[in-house]
Amino acid sequence: MCGCKTTILLLVLACVPWQSHGGDAGVRKFQDIAARLDIGGDLFLVVHTGRWLDAVLARLEGGADAVPPSSAEERDLRDASGRARRFAARQGISGLEGIGISSMPLQGGQSSVKVFLLRDAQDANLPFWRGLFGWQPRRLLSLDFLPADAEFVWASTPDFEGLWQLLESARVDLGQASLERMLGHITQASLRLVEMEPLPMLQSLRDELLLCARHVAGEDGGAHWEWLAIVGTGEESLFRAAQQVVARRGVPVEHVVVGGHSMQRIAAPVGSNGARLLPQAFAAVPGFFVIGSSPRIVEDALRSQRHRSGLLARPAFIDAFRGQNMVNNGLLYVSPQGAETLRLLQEQRVKQSLPDDLEAFPQYLLEALAAEGARGAVFALTLANWRQGIMISGRSGIGGTAMGSWLGAFPTAWWYALPQWVEERLTSGDDLDIGY
Repeated sequence: MCGCKTTILLLVLACVPWQSHGGDAGVRKFQDIAARLDIGGDLFLVVHTGRWLDAVLARLEGGADAVPPSSAEERDLRDASGRARRFAARQGISGLEGIGISSMPLQGGQSSVKVFLLRDAQDANLPFWRGLFGWQPRRLLSLDFLPADAEFVWASTPDFEGLWQLLESARVDLGQASLERMLGHITQASLRLVEMEPLPMLQSLRDELLLCARHVAGEDGGAHWEWLAIVGTGEESLFRAAQQVVARRGVPVEHVVVGGHSMQRIAAPVGSNGARLLPQAFAAVPGFFVIGSSPRIVEDALRSQRHRSGLLARPAFIDAFRGQNMVNNGLLYVSPQGAETLRLLQEQRVKQSLPDDLEAFPQYLLEALAAEGARGAVFALTLANWRQGIMISGRSGIGGTAMGSWLGAFPTAWWYALPQWVEERLTSGDDLDIGY
């Protein structure tokens, strides 16, 4: 029955007309997007969606010729579509008006990349947009903690409380059992770990989050990953929660002072490779909670923040973001060293996926393309939440030419994979679910 519902839904979606949003309004939307992009490079794409999601849900709610009007399935589909439409409208999810992407080649194999998501201005403060991207752009103070050798950096200004309320609203409005179970598991885990409900915990946080990673040499001569997380907090709730966790588990902890701040590190760190991703040190700094997979990366973060000697002071980082507005809602940075690490890891995957015959060729082709893309995967992008939409801009080692190559390769991989997929379905004895 579930498969039949999916088939009917796909049939109805196929019947939704792609209407042209012409006239002055359509021209203005195009101009609003195009004005924020670069014209004359190797990629320029503008798609005017015109609140397409709301239009699709409205058509499903009203019924379509592809579904018998008297069936029980149609009544269920209309009811679910109506609930989804109202939920999407209240949360701002259906406010997307269009998408624009441009790429302009620069010297040194880099490209100036811009992505703009045009949305209805009245939706700017609704939970979906504010929860994911925050509100007013600002200088992110969490960047001051970045160690000088950080290779991967992602920073954002999410509204944690808003995101949780978004999920709660989805649970109530959509009535999905899977979402109910997921939120229940999260609540149980929060009560078990920090003895607090998720909402009070999230309300104690500020809208700033930073994650970074680096690939470092170990004492055994090998290399491994270290990660660091910086969470904005108005009080020390996360720090106290971390203390409670290690105390309940009887883990020995050493207290040290680094950069004028108290840091707690696990006295007997786990040495196995699989456990290196577990946090082994944490600290409370006014306005932030700092936690990392090794005492060394947390120490480096505290010293960077105290002495302003971290990644932000490095010429490579300064050059990568030169000309960009550092008053924003987030950024993504992948250093040349980080891109090289990705390339080596991906090339190992390519070697492991060498095909024995043509049946394995699609996977091999996609892995090879990923390795080629990782060769230039250097990023220095910023994100700003404007009233008119989301602006992502900066430098990238992946430009329009590479994007076009990937788009052209997927049909090739699908062409090789399609016969094998059909044969597997025909020989497996499963219903192909073609609607009857």
